[in-house]
Amino acid sequence: MTISLARRAPNLGTLLAVATIAALAASCGDDGPNVTATSSAAPPATSLVAVATATTLSFGAELVEAQEAYGTAYDACGADPASCRVETLAVLDSPASRNLSELMAKFAANGWRVRPGPKPSYYVIEKTDVRGDGSATLTVCSADFAITYKPADGGAAETVIDDRVISSRGMWTYVRDADRWRLREVKSVGEWIGENKCPAKS
Repeated sequence: MTISLARRAPNLGTLLAVATIAALAASCGDDGPNVTATSSAAPPATSLVAVATATTLSFGAELVEAQEAYGTAYDACGADPASCRVETLAVLDSPASRNLSELMAKFAANGWRVRPGPKPSYYVIEKTDVRGDGSATLTVCSADFAITYKPADGGAAETVIDDRVISSRGMWTYVRDADRWRLREVKSVGEWIGENKCPAKS
């Protein structure tokens, strides 16, 4: 059985939106970016905007890297579920970690694996919301063409378990852990079986 929010290819679409400057500015506390005052009564209005914009874009790039790293790690787990290290995919003891552990255990118990389908799977990050509590949520639309199968074993031929096209939209929540973002939870907001309703990858 396919769990489409977990079955992902590493190809990542274009980041279509990043967090607003206001949201980022609110996250800049004592440890955040500082704006150096000038000799005037108040710093130029563009100073904070410039720092906030640069940091927002930096977080956006880091989140793209985190989503891509998840896809790469998941592909490795799908190819060999019994050897999957869930800690490479998500924060331990998080909802995402528990769901992935159950999924990989089921795949391993049934001898199922995941491989690329006739078309490359892809996803598009449609929106990025970075919050001041060290978390961020990505709205991701995924077009999944991967195939879940059971390899040939002895005299038994390979069995295709699921080769349906599945597209879905989900809210992927990441948390800041030291110097990187790690997945904590994925909530589905829509799924379409048998068709691709995601925007084309740029």
